[in-house]
Amino acid sequence: MSHYTTIQAATFDEVPLASVLMVRIVRRAATSASAGDSDAFVTSVQPAPVQIEAELRTRDLAMAEALAIGTQGVLAFTTASAQPSLPGREIALAGAVLSAVELTYEQTAMGVATLRFIAEAADGSTDPFAGQEAQS
Repeated sequence: MSHYTTIQAATFDEVPLASVLMVRIVRRAATSASAGDSDAFVTSVQPAPVQIEAELRTRDLAMAEALAIGTQGVLAFTTASAQPSLPGREIALAGAVLSAVELTYEQTAMGVATLRFIAEAADGSTDPFAGQEAQS
């Protein structure tokens, strides 16, 4: 089992995202159950297209303020492995849409911008999430 410790680089729609503190990705497929009128139990379960929610936190407030809600592009980032001898990971979300920008300014702490994204399978069957070993 590999552990990843540092976000080395991140981009959205080819715009570099600096000072990234964390990225959280939730992948899910809602399901719908169906049965006939004479059936006592569910007879089939159909998954809906894969939907992904992503949240990225950064200290680069100026960059976050400049991003336009509704922009669509690839959200990509690279992490480093906790073990220097192992490669990190490259993660990409194709067709991610920037759905929210939350800016937090505090009196005694550095400001933080939270960027929220939604990505969904364009054709209803492919997963917009892609992950692979980082290229050295």
